[in-house]
Amino acid sequence: MDGESLFNDATAIVIFNILLGIIGAGTAFSASVATDGIGQFLLVFFGGLVVGAVLGAAMLWIIALGRKDHMVQAVLTAVLAYLAFIFVEHFLKVSGVMAVVAAGILGSWAGARVFDDSMRRYLTEFREHLAFLANSMIFLLMGLTEYHLFADLSRYYDAIGYILLGFLLTIVARLVVAYGLTPPGNRLAPHTRVERQDKAVIFWSGLRGAVPLALALGLPADFEHRVMIIDLTLGVVLMSLLIQGIGVSWLLRRLGVVKTPGTPGK
Repeated sequence: MDGESLFNDATAIVIFNILLGIIGAGTAFSASVATDGIGQFLLVFFGGLVVGAVLGAAMLWIIALGRKDHMVQAVLTAVLAYLAFIFVEHFLKVSGVMAVVAAGILGSWAGARVFDDSMRRYLTEFREHLAFLANSMIFLLMGLTEYHLFADLSRYYDAIGYILLGFLLTIVARLVVAYGLTPPGNRLAPHTRVERQDKAVIFWSGLRGAVPLALALGLPADFEHRVMIIDLTLGVVLMSLLIQGIGVSWLLRRLGVVKTPGTPGK
């Protein structure tokens, strides 16, 4: 699930940046623009994957040298993430996010052979803390830098219809993916079928959070309709967290995926 989420987020970021570049250039949409965009996407996407995998392999060799010190190894994995992003994004002009994803997945796969059990547990806790801190910082950053957005809350009343529409569109998109793509996947891999309960959980647990907010906040200050985009993004994220985030626990219990305390189960 984490790998699927990483690829989803990274793909969305790559497409967002390409579309932002097209809008910034003021180019009218046409067949040639679409073709160029697809070509640029493939180059940026797979270029980041390849370079990230190479950097990950090289860094794993260095990390293995510090096998006696868990703290050093953990810090080196963080250095790998930043190094992959900065080097690939700013010097090679391909996707730094995809490079981080490739380096991370390679590191996770190879780490099973390089790291002992205690190191893997330490890394898991270390990364969970970093992930929680990073997600929290996004919302804190918004409160510190975009406080002017909350000076006039009356505009949210005018935007509530668009926020509801945006939320419903995300729900429909997730529904199409969860129930439209799993049947072909089940036929291709019958031994690892996605069952009915799993489809429901995959559909309803598709929460929106830090990534769309970070993308919206990263828009240039002079970008046209920037405030409106942030408002809509924030509204959809809040609805997702409040409605889906609260409802997913009930859904898990209802489907029997998670047993309530005191309930007989496996």
